[in-house]
Amino acid sequence: VALDLSRSMRVADASGTRLMRAKALLGDVAKALPGDRLGLIIFGGAAFLQLPLTTDHAIFERWVEAASPEAIDDPGTDLLAAVQVAAKAFEHDANSGHRALLIVTDGERSEGALDEAVAAAAQSGMPIFALGVGTEQGAFVPPDTMLAADSGATWHLDNIGRPVISRLRAEELQRIAEATNGRYTSFQITTDAL
Repeated sequence: VALDLSRSMRVADASGTRLMRAKALLGDVAKALPGDRLGLIIFGGAAFLQLPLTTDHAIFERWVEAASPEAIDDPGTDLLAAVQVAAKAFEHDANSGHRALLIVTDGERSEGALDEAVAAAAQSGMPIFALGVGTEQGAFVPPDTMLAADSGATWHLDNIGRPVISRLRAEELQRIAEATNGRYTSFQITTDAL
């Protein structure tokens, strides 16, 4: 599992923040796959293997719960880095069973080439299943905590001072999933439900 910890995952358009919703959904995934091995990759502008593949789902859930945007220095989003770390983890794994990557993200990316991510996954024979979290309407991105304390900013601002709106980017996630023989689904709520 690759869990997005980028700045946009702190947006509150998913019955709480996207990250809170993603963590809850990953708890459901762990319960639905009792015999499967799960590992955890965290990513933002870089990606790191936090937990190698294990059948101990309680440990997996603890690592998911502990995952925090503060663990990633770069608040951007690089899907390619997450795919590359997953491919490398599978390459070093002695078990030759079925392998797949579940990416839990809002699909917004600021770094890395999407086509390279797809090619890397296809080359390794790794299907990617993508779970999109957020809404297509989007919402304002909260400021970085340290910067907010200094500047009094209410929202994260772009380079000309406008508040940044983050939206679920389902089309890119669908493209990755389809190109690697995976599937895409999303957790969305409508603004009417808010």
